[in-house]
Amino acid sequence: MKLKRRNFIGLALSSGAAIGFPAIVSARSPNSRLVHACIGTNGMAGADMRTFNSFKDILEVGAICDVDSRSLEAAKQVVPNARVYRDWRELLEKEGDRIDSVNVSTPDHTHTIIAANALARGKHVYVQKPLCKKLDECRLLRRLAAEKGVVTQLGTQFAAHLGDRQTVEFLKTGAIGPVKRVCLYSTRNGVSRRERVLKPAAAVPDTLDWEGWIGPAPMRDYAPGYHPTLWRMWRDFGSGWIGDLCIHVISAPWIGMELGQTAPLAVQAKVNPEFHSDPVYRQAWPRYSHITWEFPGVAASGGKPFVMEWCSGIAEDKTVTPEFLPPAAYDELFAKTPLKTRSPEGRVIEGEKGWILAPHSDSATMVLLRDGTVIRPPKLDRVPSHHHEFVNKCREGGKTRSDFSWTTWMMETVVMGGVCEQLPDRRFTWNVAKACFDNAPDANALLKSNYRAGWELKGL
Repeated sequence: MKLKRRNFIGLALSSGAAIGFPAIVSARSPNSRLVHACIGTNGMAGADMRTFNSFKDILEVGAICDVDSRSLEAAKQVVPNARVYRDWRELLEKEGDRIDSVNVSTPDHTHTIIAANALARGKHVYVQKPLCKKLDECRLLRRLAAEKGVVTQLGTQFAAHLGDRQTVEFLKTGAIGPVKRVCLYSTRNGVSRRERVLKPAAAVPDTLDWEGWIGPAPMRDYAPGYHPTLWRMWRDFGSGWIGDLCIHVISAPWIGMELGQTAPLAVQAKVNPEFHSDPVYRQAWPRYSHITWEFPGVAASGGKPFVMEWCSGIAEDKTVTPEFLPPAAYDELFAKTPLKTRSPEGRVIEGEKGWILAPHSDSATMVLLRDGTVIRPPKLDRVPSHHHEFVNKCREGGKTRSDFSWTTWMMETVVMGGVCEQLPDRRFTWNVAKACFDNAPDANALLKSNYRAGWELKGL
């Protein structure tokens, strides 16, 4: 199909984009099934597709899309009745009157352009984490979602799990008193932490639409390793470990402390030493880092400034120095509770009265007070899963727990941390009024999108 370029490039911000698209397209009865489209079908995208497809009583997967025909062939075995597309633009054009919602589960660099065009057409949108790569993308999606009045959800699925919800409850009830320090950490290995190796250019596989895969990113030759998984480690496509994992573990403290639109006062980062000497690392995200955000006082901190940190040293890497790992004293805190050992990733939140010890898992969250008292987690009712909640809200109305109205602000803080990972060993102060770093043109340039010609999104 030959697409009409004007229908998509810049659609989200063009003055006439909203014409003909009501705030919520569907007027379906809560008793009818939602018609949903899955954009991306492999890996995490495949897991999302299978999860949405499991809600057969309330949802029909009406369309699927992937730039790789191999992934589509596998997906058709799961949803044999779904209409199939290789180009998300064609899907939105042809399915505009037939679908109610989409999930965007593609490489990070295409999240915003797909989500923005879906929002402009009045579709409910579920987007895998991290929501965006740049600050201007966060602001665009926040504005579009508000203008259209649709249901949105960021794919931080652990927000529905008991551990996250217990952390939120402890914070909201003041169990540890005013918060002084929030340590977010991940010490395990992962895909985006592998050694960075640029492989030589190769012929594009017959099954892959490389132009569609690259999308708004700078064009480069195909090479094995970018697709389908290792794109995560490269700056043009992924967001590194901060985008993969920090966005998960920051969620509960952000909700529990009611940070909302709060922005840090200053940010700085240290990264693994190879970053400074190996040219390949200049194209990639650091394998690990230590980021420090300095926040202004909020109610949850007793009005006093507090610090948030991200420690992502790989524990099994014997060359990692202690500054990249959570403090060793935290191991002793965990040992004094029924948790016994520190989890590979999670949060330690320090308050004037004690600590919240919150693994990033289904394990219970515990409080250890400074007098040695252990407070077990409150009993909370089970709630629908993250995906199920999204579907319920699409059918019934209302906001999800990870709605774009606040997660985009949280995402801005993560984006700032990512900028500092690219410009380590410098402390940047944030100008809230101007939405930029003070006296740092190189850092500010990294906050802004630069979409490839032919894939522009106006307003970025």
